[in-house]
Amino acid sequence: QATAQRLKALRERVLEIQRREEAALQEAVEEAEQLLKEAMESEDPKAVLQAHKEKLTSLFLSLLISHMQEAEEEGNFTLFRRLREINRFIAEIIEEEMPPDVRLVYRLLRSEYPQETREVLQEYREHLSPEVLETIEEMAQTFRERGEESIAKHLENVRTQAALLL
Repeated sequence: QATAQRLKALRERVLEIQRREEAALQEAVEEAEQLLKEAMESEDPKAVLQAHKEKLTSLFLSLLISHMQEAEEEGNFTLFRRLREINRFIAEIIEEEMPPDVRLVYRLLRSEYPQETREVLQEYREHLSPEVLETIEEMAQTFRERGEESIAKHLENVRTQAALLL
């Protein structure tokens, strides 16, 4: 009898914890939806996102990507482009917080080889160092190990390009 009551009490506590967690998650989703809506409707979405950068969580990004996929599947390309623009603003905000050498590597990953990468390397020339070259090399190896051969090759080409500027 006492064991049954303890188990029942334990079950009730577990259910209450689950309810609280679900409510907290629902609240976080609603908050993320509200921020996305505010950014979508703003004439300056980057400023809105910048003001709430602590809310640019993995949940927010998942929600954004979900909306992008939905818009694309529905053929709503105006909405898709706006969401993609917001995604780009978020990437810029996150990138602004990175140390210069890390920012350099991420910019190089997004740049076309050889012209755009050359321009980025010139812009960040003062941050080029043997350590940055080593970081690029390590990232290339990591991508190769993951089977991302084209990204690894891109980074190797960029590393050679960067080495010529040292």
